[in-house]
Amino acid sequence: MRTARLVPAVVAFAMVAGTATGLAASSVKVPRSGTWAGYPGDMTLYVSGKSLSLVAFSFKCGQVHGRTSLNDIRLKKTKKGYAFSVKTHGNVTYTDDQPDENATVRMSGRFSKTGKSSAGTFRVRTPRCGSTGDVKWRAFR
Repeated sequence: MRTARLVPAVVAFAMVAGTATGLAASSVKVPRSGTWAGYPGDMTLYVSGKSLSLVAFSFKCGQVHGRTSLNDIRLKKTKKGYAFSVKTHGNVTYTDDQPDENATVRMSGRFSKTGKSSAGTFRVRTPRCGSTGDVKWRAFR
């Protein structure tokens, strides 16, 4: 008789404990505001709340390097972490002091669930250099 009463209690406790740990493991944290540094190309991300106020990075263009920046990118909450994606036109400055150009810039990425690291890809297409192809990047606080 005594085991008959304990079994339902143990099963109920296991169900409640499993639900609590499942909720804790699935929580997604907002990335901390501030400056994030990464690679390649001297990647810099400025996080402000639930948006990227500025993203700046360099990329290879033949014998020289180009540098561009994007601003005001909203972060979207997903079950794997806060993510973003943008396709836009931006200004590119070159290291050989040639005139700046407009370029098509595609960038996407995601912050980890813990909000302590981020990773993604970018692609820049300029009249002078063509496309960089998809370049993988990572950044940390």
